[in-house]
Amino acid sequence: MSYNERLQVNYTLYQSLLNAMKDKDINALQTLLKQPLHEAMSMDFRRSVRTLKHHLSSIENSFMYLFNNGRIEGIHNKIKVLNRVAMGIVISRTTVSGSSFISN
Repeated sequence: MSYNERLQVNYTLYQSLLNAMKDKDINALQTLLKQPLHEAMSMDFRRSVRTLKHHLSSIENSFMYLFNNGRIEGIHNKIKVLNRVAMGIVISRTTVSGSSFISN
């Protein structure tokens, strides 16, 4: 088994999966995921295929419906970032005020 064979096998399946997802073709995706994996397939890619198989029903729903929770997740992330920044400001103010760098 050569390095090039492993790369070729991984790349071919990767591109096929990308095309099926881009086209939102659930039948092509199911067919790709049901095929036995080539023995040259990397362990990391095997794990990715197992994850896709596990979440296939959710992927199918994302193909069928235009709705997603991306906007809510983005807002939630901004709130978490603001909390972290605010805590950093509070911690830095207490550290500076308690240090000997501030003179009266």
